[in-house]
Amino acid sequence: VRFAIGISVISFYLGVFEVVCTAQSTCSGYQLSRYILHSGVYLVVIVAMNFNLQMVYTQIAEAPASLESGKLYRKHQAYKIFRWIFLAFITAPTAELFLKVTV
Repeated sequence: VRFAIGISVISFYLGVFEVVCTAQSTCSGYQLSRYILHSGVYLVVIVAMNFNLQMVYTQIAEAPASLESGKLYRKHQAYKIFRWIFLAFITAPTAELFLKVTV
């Protein structure tokens, strides 16, 4: 939670600075900083998601057949669905740009 709040505050301030800046080079610097920050956060989300997927898979492989393992299967499926949704979220701007260029 602290990580999300910290990133949100930094992104907010960079956005405010980008809006109130006067020189083009300064505005570009703030925009670039926000893009780098967001890319880093995306990378952290991808790594954490894959780590959690692997941990749940390991727990499933070691667990006996029980109700708890059924909950683990649901959690594993939810992580896999989230991975595809997040991938679509990440690639949507690229796909939109590709469509604008080709059409």
